[in-house]
Amino acid sequence: VANHTLYHDVPLAQSSNKNPVRTGNRGIIVAILGGAVVIAIGLAIGLAIGLRSRDSEDDPACTPTTEAEVQAPQYKSGNGKYRFATVVADATQCSRIGTEVMARHYGNVVDATVATVICDGVMNAHSAGIGGGAFFIYYNRKNRTAIAVDARETAPGQATQDMFHFGRVPWADLIQPTIDLCVNGAELTAAQQRAAVQRKDDIINNTEFSFLFDDNGEVKPAGSIIHRPKLGEVLKAIAADGADAFYDGCLTDDIVADIQDADGIITRDDLVNYQVEVTDPVTFEMTSPPLTVYSMPPPGSGVVLEYILNILSGYNFTPASVATPTDSILTHHRIVEAMKFAYAKRTELGDARFLNISEHRQYLFRVQSERNSYRDCFQQRDGRLLHPWHPSEANFIQPGKRPLSSMTPAVFVDRDTGDVKLVAGAAGGTKITTATAKVAIDTLWFNKTVVEAVDAPRMHHQLLPPELQLEDGFPENIRKGLEDKGHVITKTTGGSVVTAIQQTADDMLLSVSDFRKGGHPDGF
Repeated sequence: VANHTLYHDVPLAQSSNKNPVRTGNRGIIVAILGGAVVIAIGLAIGLAIGLRSRDSEDDPACTPTTEAEVQAPQYKSGNGKYRFATVVADATQCSRIGTEVMARHYGNVVDATVATVICDGVMNAHSAGIGGGAFFIYYNRKNRTAIAVDARETAPGQATQDMFHFGRVPWADLIQPTIDLCVNGAELTAAQQRAAVQRKDDIINNTEFSFLFDDNGEVKPAGSIIHRPKLGEVLKAIAADGADAFYDGCLTDDIVADIQDADGIITRDDLVNYQVEVTDPVTFEMTSPPLTVYSMPPPGSGVVLEYILNILSGYNFTPASVATPTDSILTHHRIVEAMKFAYAKRTELGDARFLNISEHRQYLFRVQSERNSYRDCFQQRDGRLLHPWHPSEANFIQPGKRPLSSMTPAVFVDRDTGDVKLVAGAAGGTKITTATAKVAIDTLWFNKTVVEAVDAPRMHHQLLPPELQLEDGFPENIRKGLEDKGHVITKTTGGSVVTAIQQTADDMLLSVSDFRKGGHPDGF
């Protein structure tokens, strides 16, 4: 899973296409900093795009900036500073494709998002792909309004309601660059190669994954050129007919047959009836600095992010809170405890359409001003998990119900001016929310750059299991101090991947693709 961010001050046009934009994947954030439109998306990829202004269509600044011009070598994560726009994806090729949509085709943020997401389904096929789920936070700077779009996967049996009707570039133009990658070949990313090695025994006999293996049955090394001609044909159909090709067209019966051949229960009606939902985002206020935050309502985890940040705002954190070892240990202890309290409340979350929410619990779903693996999971009624998480009746599977997700795309907006200051999101199952929170904490309260915040070793506690996970490289003195306070500590090599964009003091867009998955932003 991953995420993306986009910046654009050209208003989105109503789509002239008959097909709604129904993208796959999870873990994306798209934001437009200081411009007219910001989108934050939770998908299985990481994208950040930003566009500020354009005096003329012939502006030479619209030439995409090369990686060499923007890379800061002292950081581990790929990063860059751009004046007008930036796309941050988990794969460098996808960042470039998203940038091209805006720079060459004058597409808007939704166009760039779709193109980037489709690309990431090829470059990071273990994390993303057509037909996956997505969360969007859409922020319009001009009107200072935001909406949330829920395109999460739905349990078979019932459709949802609204559709997302933005985007102006034809489907064919958005998808053709990724078709070219499938047909002409693309480099096998290190992240996809690692995933293939880990799951080799599960996939080696499946001919659909043969592109990952050499003639000796070994996973090809990272950097090898791989070809996906069959996927290219699928994408050609979508390029020609739009989303209808997938949901109610030439691909639908084959998709259903493949799923049912693998003992799945999805029917044609489930695909035909699927639509996304457009609703209000979770909105909450931060006092220091004075920000309004927009994130994803249930079944997303924006309220969990809110819970963490609201608890910690009472401590009035500043850089002095981490200036000495003693202060830093206490501050990190407080952050861990806030995570634990928030994840305790998380067990009450689920698809709000299926919950009987008492009045005293409604704050979990509507923010009040005063106060997993790659995905999370459904549970069966006997408590057995379809993915590893602890039993919660709020998340039992039902026809038409959407599973709880830790995806937390978030847009942080200056309360007075409406300018976007930070956009962040993550991939990595239940670690998504804590990773997003920690990057926001480091950036907004401890005055780190967003690149420093993304590079920093991660910490994660979800209450159950009762252990604090610290990433390799976490400062030893803080680890020891937390252990002395009674925390049971385990080491981890990662699991959460963040992409983010920060508006800097010099009015530039600083964007970052997490080194944990690779990739590099692009922009102009």
